[in-house]
Amino acid sequence: MNDTQFEAVFNFPAEASAGSWDVHVDDMVLIEGFTVNLLSGIGDPLETLVRTFPNPASHLFFIENAAGADMTVFNTMGKNIVAQKITSEMQAIDISRLSPGIYIVRIMMNGNDRVEKLLVN
Repeated sequence: MNDTQFEAVFNFPAEASAGSWDVHVDDMVLIEGFTVNLLSGIGDPLETLVRTFPNPASHLFFIENAAGADMTVFNTMGKNIVAQKITSEMQAIDISRLSPGIYIVRIMMNGNDRVEKLLVN
């Protein structure tokens, strides 16, 4: 960062439209500060290939097609309950010590995240 250049990370919703966007930061406004180009027909590999099952689960659940990913299970308070590196194309995750309830599974791979609910019986 210097007087003429800065770096920032922006997250856009999937329904964002292509075009020029203004940036508003406190009292500073950059008109047409950046351009968003959207590609169609290319799906998110985590959404289309990675699969978790069964849901609901009781003792184990499986993650398919995510070798190399990092997986974390959180409780509804945001506490990290299980963290594991996915090392195979079909990996079993032991959840036998979890109390029944709703948990959040986060899979991070190649700069992409997939988050979903998991019901433990």
